[in-house]
Amino acid sequence: MDESDINELAQNSAAFVIFILGESDSFLVIPANRLLDELQNYVTDRRQIKRGRYYFNLNKNFKPYFKQLPAFDLHPFKGNLELIQSR
Repeated sequence: MDESDINELAQNSAAFVIFILGESDSFLVIPANRLLDELQNYVTDRRQIKRGRYYFNLNKNFKPYFKQLPAFDLHPFKGNLELIQSR
């Protein structure tokens, strides 16, 4: 995901990002401004990452956390459509 896209989305307090986890009934609903806040903790691996581009890979068996954001607890966002409705 491009950094500029995340920044633009986060300007709107009602914006969110949905990650589909392989099945249509398994997903994450993350407010864009919360995702932007978490990017300060972004960790890259040995692969070269394009500047200004973020990758979000889940660990095997959905623990649940992104490999690049290991401290970001995703439990509150899993299947939580109420986050969309409350905005």
